[in-house]
Amino acid sequence: IYLTIETGKIQDCRIYGDFFTTGLLETIENKLIGCPYQLEVLNHLISPKDIDSVFVNISHEEFMSCLF
Repeated sequence: IYLTIETGKIQDCRIYGDFFTTGLLETIENKLIGCPYQLEVLNHLISPKDIDSVFVNISHEEFMSCLF
């Protein structure tokens, strides 16, 4: 996960990797752009349902650990 963070906010997000998806990565990327780079905020913004709708066999906790 590549993040561009300026003044504490996520300005850009790109997700790359060797994994299976069931949805569009842009769904997650677009949710992150413009948000404060704070665990509490992002933890509520990106729900387990969001992760399940895009990734195969990646938990919410695993995804969040990639952000921080």
